[in-house]
Amino acid sequence: NKLRKLSARGVAEADLFQMRSYCRNSLKQLAEWCETLAQTGEVEVIFRPRPATSSREMRRFFAQEAGIAQPSFHLTKAFSAREWVLAAQTVASSYSTVLIEAALAGKEILIAAPEPIPESLRYEWCSLVPQAATCQMFINACSEKSADSGAALK
Repeated sequence: NKLRKLSARGVAEADLFQMRSYCRNSLKQLAEWCETLAQTGEVEVIFRPRPATSSREMRRFFAQEAGIAQPSFHLTKAFSAREWVLAAQTVASSYSTVLIEAALAGKEILIAAPEPIPESLRYEWCSLVPQAATCQMFINACSEKSADSGAALK
């Protein structure tokens, strides 16, 4: 029903299904990557859902879609995205503008891209941010300090 309403606003229904599929599949893989990274014990992983998503919905998704009933990482809606950016060493996201805030704050940034970002969701600035397409790339980027990954975006 929501998809049909958006389709009526000028977004092709096929694009909406592609976006939905991308979001579900990449979130599932990102949850698995976060779990793998958290289990290394080398870093503390904080997963903050988007504002419109409740923690309960996210926990249900992790359990049902990713098979992670009790994550080794922290899932929290406490504090604002800005506060977490300031507290973090590295900020990873799929396509959120929070990466711009993180770059301006001098934080390491990374686009978690287990699947290619559909054109309809891709911002021009995405090409300025390092991307991790595999779990190992994600772990390496989150575990090691790099030479100002946000410089180009900043």
